Amino acid sequence: WHPGWKYHQLRGSFLAMFMVSILNECLDQLVSMPSSTMLNSESVLDSINSADDKDKQLWAKSLRNIPKVVPKTKSRGFDIAWNSLYRSNPSCSTALLPSESRFNGLVTGEKVIFANGTYDSGRIVFFAKERSEKRAAKGKNVTMELIADNRERPCSEVVERDYNDYFFVWKVDSHKVWHTKTIPNKAEYAAFAKEGQLSKENLIVACLETCVQSKCTRGMVGSGKKAVASIYVDDVQATYIESIDRCTLIMPSSLSSKKRSWTSKAGSKPGQYEIQIQMRSRESMRISSFVVIPFISDWM
Repeated sequence: WHPGWKYHQLRGSFLAMFMVSILNECLDQLVSMPSSTMLNSESVLDSINSADDKDKQLWAKSLRNIPKVVPKTKSRGFDIAWNSLYRSNPSCSTALLPSESRFNGLVTGEKVIFANGTYDSGRIVFFAKERSEKRAAKGKNVTMELIADNRERPCSEVVERDYNDYFFVWKVDSHKVWHTKTIPNKAEYAAFAKEGQLSKENLIVACLETCVQSKCTRGMVGSGKKAVASIYVDDVQATYIESIDRCTLIMPSSLSSKKRSWTSKAGSKPGQYEIQIQMRSRESMRISSFVVIPFISDWM
């Protein structure tokens, strides 16, 4: 028995009931169609896809008439992002397992082989630290590596494929060396573009924790002189941050200037950004996910 089962079972039952109700509705509509229409399955699919596209566009442009669901604790970050979260279609670059993007090779370029269950499980943190220090000694930036979560833990047989893997930033001696990552990467970008998830103006959220030895703190990394890390997006410093639950909304300037979103620089792909992070006071940073959220203003 595992304590997570009851929660997952309840949640799964709710999702299954919703899906079954949608399936029943689809069958009712299918039966009500004229027989001549049902014979052409391609036309039915085209009609459904067209209706879905129109619904998405209508939802994004509609007047705000839904109740604002808020977190348990007050969050200015959520106040800024909630309209975009509800109405847009975010793209997520995540290191967590299980995830479809990890298993289909979008994150690391290594596809899973289902015959024997192999996949790119990430690097051991010791070797990632060593690599960071070697590149820093040569004055070279460090591409963030995907680190394998501790595989030796209780209930490993039950949750053997559920891991809190993360992208890794290590504090190095050189102040000229940065840990970098392109979000979304080339493979992720191609996949997200097919689904229409990309926009030129976006909010950026990072789910992170900063660490000293093995003790890590979730959430905000601070800003200004007390910042534990410097963060740049496309060579522009993130000078203002707000928490959204366990994640951090990264912004280019304070609320007084009302500049909350990031605009893709000229000549770059819309919705793709270069992240640069440098640790100041803490030892390391673990980032489970980067989320790019198409920005929708809250005037609606």
